[in-house]
Amino acid sequence: MLRDIGVTEETLATITKLFKNHLGQSQLLSHSNGMLWLEQIHVPEYLRSHYWRAFSIGSSHKEGIDFFQFVIAACAANPQTPHAGIWRHIRNYYIFSAFDINQKSSLDAVEFRLMVHSILRLKGKSFHADQVTEATRKAAKKIGGEKRSTLSREDWTTAEEKGKFSGCSHLFRISSPLTEDNFSTEANQDTNGYVVIHHNAIEYSKVFNTPDLRQSISHPEATRKKITTVSSRLLQHKEYEDQNSINLSALVKNVIKKVLVQDDDTHPQWLRAKFSLLTIEQLHQLCLGTQAILANEKNCVQISPPVRVFGDIHGQLNELLVLFRTFGSPNHYEEMLNSSFNGDFVDRGPHSLEVISLLFCLKVAYPHKIFLLRGNHEDPNVNGKYGFYKECVERLGEECGKAIWNLFNQVFAYLPLAGVIGERILCVHGGIGGTLETIGQLDSITKPIVDIGSSALLTDLLWSDPAETDEILGVHANPRGKSIVSFGSDRVKRFCEQNDIDLIIRSHQCIPHGYEFFSSGHLITVFSATNYQNKRNDGAFLEISVS
Repeated sequence: MLRDIGVTEETLATITKLFKNHLGQSQLLSHSNGMLWLEQIHVPEYLRSHYWRAFSIGSSHKEGIDFFQFVIAACAANPQTPHAGIWRHIRNYYIFSAFDINQKSSLDAVEFRLMVHSILRLKGKSFHADQVTEATRKAAKKIGGEKRSTLSREDWTTAEEKGKFSGCSHLFRISSPLTEDNFSTEANQDTNGYVVIHHNAIEYSKVFNTPDLRQSISHPEATRKKITTVSSRLLQHKEYEDQNSINLSALVKNVIKKVLVQDDDTHPQWLRAKFSLLTIEQLHQLCLGTQAILANEKNCVQISPPVRVFGDIHGQLNELLVLFRTFGSPNHYEEMLNSSFNGDFVDRGPHSLEVISLLFCLKVAYPHKIFLLRGNHEDPNVNGKYGFYKECVERLGEECGKAIWNLFNQVFAYLPLAGVIGERILCVHGGIGGTLETIGQLDSITKPIVDIGSSALLTDLLWSDPAETDEILGVHANPRGKSIVSFGSDRVKRFCEQNDIDLIIRSHQCIPHGYEFFSSGHLITVFSATNYQNKRNDGAFLEISVS
């Protein structure tokens, strides 16, 4: 079949050697080896993650891509492969998939802008933010989508094939023919220094249902008809500052330095009505990088003491910074303490975007030191009503704000549900409710978790509360809602005994002094948002040391 679509014996032999030279034990090309190969064939750093995402589309292997996928991908990128015919369709399939970051078979405003931006860079043209915005608008107008919010795969492919969208020959095309030297032992250095989207491997083949590439090769027209088409409305992207600091590692360190080190005053320059800590492109990059890390964590993470445990923050950036500046921020120690944040990062406070951006940056910078647990407000059904959605729209613009809000909630679906400190303390946002009997139940839940309300266990973990006093036993209805419960002190003691732990740390409730004991000291509630909704409460955090 490969020969039937123009793959020569010589090319196939070369690609076979390239594939075999860099295999792991699984006979698959892994993400790390694939990214190394892309570096060695001079694919710019800002496109490597795009390419790998497209290569992995439809893969049934979570460890990497197989030989067939590699052959098609390599041939599509090879400059010796014909521009027209079936290869044009295959290459367009890859190009669209590379920039369809949310894997919805449509491009939103930011994704379309990233595609245009990448074409400008590969052409060697200027990429000042205003120029990128203007080029994006012109491209949208030429396609006929200047008043649309998304562009479907089918409409984009049709526009490209009719010559209404130009510049794609610069995408998915390496600078020199494939040779066996493409798998040399020394990596070639990329000098562009600009990454539009850079993140670790996310197994999209497990998360997203995408068409099988083999079908597109054998029956391209049939596959095109199968692809779900959404209404074709192309977002109008508003002007945002382009900071050009796109390498993810450098990006997160820059944010941490800006927020936790440089700005000690109460009104830093970046804390404005319009969100200016990160650009839209950088928010995309940060979210995908964080998701990649969270996707590899279990639903119950193991946390080593000493550790600080923070309760609800609820978008109250200033109050969080007061705690950091008074007692030391997570990056202020030579022997950095672990830090665990017990959910409810967003909603109700004025700076949810800054809070969640800072926490994601800390997670990316210190993935084994920072732990982010899910709260009930890390759910679109909740944060769509209580402030986060409104903040995104008001501070980022309606269309881009909606896209970023969706992206943050996509990442929230990968947050762990609980943590265990030193094998003796369980951390969870809400509580044990009436359904959690063993800690082992947590890891039986499959990520991503997108529907909290459909599971009594998930509802208990994120929504339940302890009873008002130690004297109240059993499980009872909770004023929060009909499916939410309160649990008695007997439930807490029995759970600790059965799971051989000493303590449960939870949050979820505003407490006058910031912390409160329950069940004879076997449970403690911690709440970190000071003066939450003008309730004049104290904020607190816990520090767990090694005894």
